[in-house]
Amino acid sequence: MVKPVVPLSFEEFKFSVEEIEEYLRGAPPDERFQKPYPPKIYRLKTGEPITIRPADISEAPVILQTLKQLIDPAYDKDFYHLVSARTYTEILAWAQNRIKDEYVIVAASKEGELMGLVNHRF
Repeated sequence: MVKPVVPLSFEEFKFSVEEIEEYLRGAPPDERFQKPYPPKIYRLKTGEPITIRPADISEAPVILQTLKQLIDPAYDKDFYHLVSARTYTEILAWAQNRIKDEYVIVAASKEGELMGLVNHRF
């Protein structure tokens, strides 16, 4: 246990889960950064169209399932397994509202297959 650097008048305090949930969540979205990113269609060299668009939080389970496959050490070329593990935790935090100002953009094929992913914070 780490002792506080200043004297305190109490040694412990109790919170209900509902009381601390507000502190654990990411802050409400900052309206200055909430400009919609319109979906865009690009063509690969093969001519196949892909759509670049913001991900919806309801898509997080599919994104997580895809990333989980890449965490395997079999994908250790260029540290893909490490990048996948880090991205997995960030997407999970986004899905569970535990990160502030996160956004996720996906690239999807015409059939809806996830082909690329970018996540970042404002």
